[in-house]
Formats: sequence, structure tokens, C-alpha cells
Amino acid sequence: MVNQTAVIGRVAVVQIDAVTRAWAQGYTVNESLSVVSEYVLEPSGTAATGWPAVSGATTKQGSIDIDELDIDNTIEAKFELMALVTVICGPVGSSGGNKKDTYTGFINKVNTTVKTNAFTTKKVSITITAAPIHSTWP
Repeated sequence: MVNQTAVIGRVAVVQIDAVTRAWAQGYTVNESLSVVSEYVLEPSGTAATGWPAVSGATTKQGSIDIDELDIDNTIEAKFELMALVTVICGPVGSSGGNKKDTYTGFINKVNTTVKTNAFTTKKVSITITAAPIHSTWP
């Protein structure tokens, strides 16, 4: 049976279907905001209700580049199939009360660096599909 305990020095975990499947040892979050560029110029009410109105919303996007992602070999294929993943970025270890950010996205680039009997280490890039959720470790 493979040890499901996080490796010492882990700074993020990657989950599929709400289950932790991989441990990251280094990551970079690249976030950007899209600027609202469309406005409705027709009167849609009074000035107090926001005329002219914005017809589009601002969105947050970006990517997470993970330096070393240790994956249990029994579920490695799921990471190759563009599965929706959740990335929880936090402090080294899992000490309670420290801040963490939770992202969702798709793995869009995978490079296998090392494969052992139980784990495969990969370098991956994940496209962020939603704004992060800011919270703390339990």
C-alpha cells in the first residue's frame, strides 16, 4: 500500500474529486484580471441605477506552475486526461490556522521528470478557471 501522508516540505496539494492525489514541492501562481471593456450606452434607468451600465463582468484567470508534483502511480492516468483539479496552496506542512488559497482548473502541460515504484514526479502547469478561495488550514 502506498503511503498517503504528505511529503515533508510540501507546500500545496492537488485534489481530484475532493480527494488529495498529489503533493507539490514548489509552485508559482500567475494571476491576471481581464478589464471590463463593454458598456451599454442606452438609458437603462436613472443615473442612480448605474447608467451607462457595464455589460460584461471582470474575470480572474491565470495559471499555476508546479515545480515538483509527486503523484501516486495508481492514479497517474487521471492527471493525463485533463481532469478538473483543485489546487490548495498553503504553508509548508499543514499547521493549523495558517492561510491557504484554493484554486480550480485543468492541467494543461505535463512533463514527467522521475518515476519510481510508488510515485511519479512531474512538472505541471494548471490553467485557473475560477478566482481563488482564501481561507485557513483547519
